[in-house]
Amino acid sequence: MEKMVVVVFDDESKAYSGLNELKKLHQQADLVIYAIAVIAKDADGKVDVRQADGVPLERYSVQF
Repeated sequence: MEKMVVVVFDDESKAYSGLNELKKLHQQADLVIYAIAVIAKDADGKVDVRQADGVPLERYSVQF
């Protein structure tokens, strides 16, 4: 069964802290990460993929 987790943070630094914690859990074999991304949206609504590991971005469209 496939599962997806989406986590929303108040700012980008907290997002990267969360990303690092998830990667630690992956390294400890507490969970398996197949793909992970940090996506930011600015005050004007512009979306930017800051980091993506294992995500084939050309296959996906992000819309808000």
